[in-house]
This record gives sequence, C-alpha cells and structure tokens, in this order.
Amino acid sequence: TMENYAQTYFASGKKGLFGKMTVEDMLSHTKKALTTTLHKMPNKQLEDDGVQTFRNITSYTGERKSGKGPIGHITKLTSMAIAADENLRDEIFCQLIKQTTRNPSADANLRTWKLLAICLGVFPPSSRLAPYLKAYLQRMLDFKGQDEVPKFAKYCQELLWRSLERGPRTSVPTKLEIEA
Repeated sequence: TMENYAQTYFASGKKGLFGKMTVEDMLSHTKKALTTTLHKMPNKQLEDDGVQTFRNITSYTGERKSGKGPIGHITKLTSMAIAADENLRDEIFCQLIKQTTRNPSADANLRTWKLLAICLGVFPPSSRLAPYLKAYLQRMLDFKGQDEVPKFAKYCQELLWRSLERGPRTSVPTKLEIEA
C-alpha cells in the first residue's frame, strides 16, 4: 500500500500544526503549500524543486492562485521531471496521489487525476514506486462518489504500463497533446 511506501521512503518526523504528522496526513489532500518534500531528498536542490512541483500542481488544479495559465504549469512540471532523476519524479507522483486522496473538491480532484495521466504519459515512476502506484490505481478502480475517478484510474493504469515500457520522453507535451 502507499502507507507502507510512505513509512519507508517519506521523511519521518515532519511537524504539523498539532505535532508530528501521521502517514495518513502525509498521504491526504492539503490546501496548504508544502514547505518540504514528502520524500527524504539527497540534496537541497531536489528539495527546492520538490516544493516547487507542489506549487505547480496546486496552481494547475486551481487550489493556488497564479498568474500563469494551466498549460504553463504543466510545461514547467513536466520539463523539471524530464530533466530530473527519479527522486523528483517519484516526489511528483506521490504529491499527485496525496492530492487525489480525500480531496474535498470534485473539480480539483479530477484536474489532479488529469495531471497524473499527463505525467504518466511523459515519465515513469521508479521501479521502487511503481508497484505501489499500481496498487493505488487498482484500489481506485472501486472508488465511490465520483464516477470519473475509476475511469481515470483505468486510463492511468494503461499509461503506467506504457511509461514503464518506454521510459521518459525527451520533450514536454505540446499544448495540443495536453488539451486532448
């Protein structure tokens, strides 16, 4: 489960408003900006990039105000991921899982699922995260409360399989691809 993954790979001992954050908190939607990455990062640059990716995600989903349009956020997020190693890519996937878990906004939730699909079409998760992401998508096939979520989960499963087979793209998706 993602909970097992988080216990192993997430930075432990993060403080929330009321003391230490639980794994459930770290894996649940938040409207607040992340001040640090979910994962233990090997250097400050990846830590900073991971915090920036969360800003791009929440700006794209409409949960954070931004002067940049949605396509701009996708372009920035995917170009950072293409240029980065798997640490940042896994951070992005875990941030997207976080934002699709107990998201109170149906619109923001679906935009996050769309962004997850776009990311899976551009770059794969690491072999370390892949089985947990597969399990998460499998579990979301039975999601109740928003009919589109199981459809996105099924589509993301197909994209994940293709992405793992092909590896990361070398260029960001075009505006036409993103809008499709």
